Amino acid sequence: MTAKDFYSAILLPKNFPFWIVLLNYTSLVGILFYPMAVLSTYARSGDYTFYQPTSVEYLLIYTYPAILLLVTWLSYKIFNNSKIISALLPTMVVLFYWYIVQTGFFFKVVPTQFW
Repeated sequence: MTAKDFYSAILLPKNFPFWIVLLNYTSLVGILFYPMAVLSTYARSGDYTFYQPTSVEYLLIYTYPAILLLVTWLSYKIFNNSKIISALLPTMVVLFYWYIVQTGFFFKVVPTQFW
């Protein structure tokens, strides 16, 4: 599979119902916040007394757009075999977004004062 095939499979899906395409696009909204997540790790890494992330946390932060793209790709690939699992993959991502917004998780992790 080439990069062009991967791109067209994710962003230009064919022969899928509207609801699964909308659900997968909604799960990809988190990619828009990628620069904020990366910059917050740089801001936090300068002050080791406040927060010292592990290597696993850094890996998850830097690769989460790829994880979201893979979830969308898998959802489209298994749609013909299992519509329920295909819908559950992006739904879990969307529920995680809802959890972050409802609990204010982002505001608890990112320090309000960098000086």
